[in-house]
Amino acid sequence: MAHASSSDGGPGLSHYGGGEPIRGLVVTIEVTQDIIAPQGMGMQLNAYSPSSADCVYQQYITSFNAKSPKLQINWQLESWPSTSYRNYLHKTFNQRKGNIFNEHGAYLGPFPTPSYRIPAGYKIIYKLLYDPNDPSSAIIGANYTVGNERVRKSSGPQFIRNYKIWSTNALVPRSAMAPILALQLNLVGVTNGEYMTISSGGGTITYEAAAPLTAEGTQPTTVAAKGVFTQEASNIVYAAVPARPNRKIVQTFGVPQSFTGTGPASGISCPKGLTYNSLTKTCQIGGRIITNDKAPPVPLPR
Repeated sequence: MAHASSSDGGPGLSHYGGGEPIRGLVVTIEVTQDIIAPQGMGMQLNAYSPSSADCVYQQYITSFNAKSPKLQINWQLESWPSTSYRNYLHKTFNQRKGNIFNEHGAYLGPFPTPSYRIPAGYKIIYKLLYDPNDPSSAIIGANYTVGNERVRKSSGPQFIRNYKIWSTNALVPRSAMAPILALQLNLVGVTNGEYMTISSGGGTITYEAAAPLTAEGTQPTTVAAKGVFTQEASNIVYAAVPARPNRKIVQTFGVPQSFTGTGPASGISCPKGLTYNSLTKTCQIGGRIITNDKAPPVPLPR
């Protein structure tokens, strides 16, 4: 659905306070103003594995298009191999290119709203799954939940071990699962480098984890897929977020004509393929990297 690309001019490191795997991650998109997206919308949780992992880049995605009568949310899990693991897949399965796996689940819905609209009050929740007995903190799956107080649909726990290596009949081995050191949530086009324009809408993105997280303007050097970001883009602008570590980070987003976040108004019309980075206040590929931090735990707000 969403394809990774390499950028020679990708952003460099400005600060990184962690390097430990992120555990207990839950990311929630809450719609506070009806999102109207005539072309559909992709909501990508893009995650970066350690440099030693067989799986270097992970995506956890929900999306919708405007082709059905009512709103339906698709969910997806996908990951990409390191060079050495790519060579192994080629030697073992004659797999010359592609990802490790790419699993599309059944649609969640339909919901009682037109297919191009997510109403205010809806939440899209990503909960990553871990094995409590695994000291590596590798991600073993995900659970997606969509809806509001009246109607809610869930994918249920989706385990990577049940998926097949792309274009083969072999199940994904545990060695192809990895922890994540950094991540970002992008609201963009659905697929194939598409640029998505929403005519109205806004909300919040909330990142929560078991240990403090830090919002960074650039990628940490400890991840494997350095310079790799999503190809898709949109006209959405994101507010600045505090630079201090916290177990809960909340960021508002919206479209230029209705955005009411606390971030600066500049950079909201980035060229196609670029995203406004509220930390460096520039248009760039990617941005808004969330990392683990070794700072003492910060109590969650009541």
